Amino acid sequence: MSATFQAIYMNKSELVDVIAGNIGVTMKQADTIITAITGTIIEIVSSGEKISLAKSLTLKFCTLFRPNRRTY
Repeated sequence: MSATFQAIYMNKSELVDVIAGNIGVTMKQADTIITAITGTIIEIVSSGEKISLAKSLTLKFCTLFRPNRRTY
C-alpha cells in the first residue's frame, strides 16, 4: 500500500512564518535557521555527498544529491 502525498508549495517567507509559529521563535530566528539549513545542504550536496532526511527509520522523507553530469 502506498501513501498519497499532496505537494505544498511555498516561498521562503511563507516557510519562515510557518516555522516560527510551529516552534515558537521570532521570524528573524526562523529565517536564520532556514538559511543555515539550506546553506549546509547546498554545501554538502555541492561537494558530491548525498543527504537522506528521515522522519523515522522506516519513513524516508527525502534524499538530496547532485546528479552526475556527463561531459560531451
